[in-house]
Amino acid sequence: MRYRLILLALAMTATVWAQATLTIEVSGVRSDDGMVMMSLLSGEDSFKNGQGEAFFQAHAAIENGRVVFVIEDVPPGVYAIRVMHDENGNGKMDTNWIGIPKEGYGASNNPKPRMGPPRWKDCHFEVTGDDLALGITMRY
Repeated sequence: MRYRLILLALAMTATVWAQATLTIEVSGVRSDDGMVMMSLLSGEDSFKNGQGEAFFQAHAAIENGRVVFVIEDVPPGVYAIRVMHDENGNGKMDTNWIGIPKEGYGASNNPKPRMGPPRWKDCHFEVTGDDLALGITMRY
């Protein structure tokens, strides 16, 4: 019984140690107007068309065309990140009459632009418990 408790305590400690810190640097922001909004999404369903809940969301002011987000205690798993430059502060992506974004956007792994939003298969990455630094370049 005593050894089981020790093993259980070690397993619980290992789970806490396995959590990672993500540092995300968003660069290429064309102006310091507005803010950059960021979502860390934990599955393909939550990534598609912005449906589902984000694991973590934040927004930050822009300084010299860049923003840095730090997310602590991220458990191991597969994630993707979306960012948006909300220049006018209305809390949404503004588009023209045919749906092309007027404001900047980006995603983890910096996928090449194509028709439509970035795809999960191009943006996802794995958190294994080690701290991770990611760079995202804003596109306009």
